[in-house]
Amino acid sequence: QAALVQNTWAEAKKLGLPTVGKLFYQTMFTDFPELPETLFKGVNMAEQQAKLMAMLDSAVGLLGDLGTLVPILQESGVRHGGYGTEPRHYAMVGQSLMKTLAAGLGDKLTPEATTAWLTVYGVMQHVMLEAQNTPEGQRLFAAYQRRVKGTAAPAASPALPTAAQAALVQNTWAEAKKLGLP
Repeated sequence: QAALVQNTWAEAKKLGLPTVGKLFYQTMFTDFPELPETLFKGVNMAEQQAKLMAMLDSAVGLLGDLGTLVPILQESGVRHGGYGTEPRHYAMVGQSLMKTLAAGLGDKLTPEATTAWLTVYGVMQHVMLEAQNTPEGQRLFAAYQRRVKGTAAPAASPALPTAAQAALVQNTWAEAKKLGLP
């Protein structure tokens, strides 16, 4: 499945990473119109698009080197606590990514490639959420909440995944293990 993801990503890159990034955020903000005024309020979107595309490009490139990729994802997950990212935002990103790939790749995004992307994204999401729920990730999330809400009291941590979300992640991990992923 890693090869399917890498091959379809190579096709997407032919459109140009700036184009893919712009399409991704257009898709996400159309589907989730509250995000520009909440999670992305005050964010330089040109820079954000470039950062996301660089991160995604690196992650796809490192699918064969999980010893390098997993710590990068963990660090990113911790850091996302400081941005106020909640578990529901990962689902929004995943949905928007799949819609972006479908729009950009058309027939080249086969059902098999779609399954591969969903599996890989599910694993990445799981690793990042686990890291975000570490004490450091929670500290950064609480600091974000205080900064944004202007309160001195510690903020509640983001909700843990629901039973259905946890089952999805467990199934995704089972699929990943079949592929030899950790």
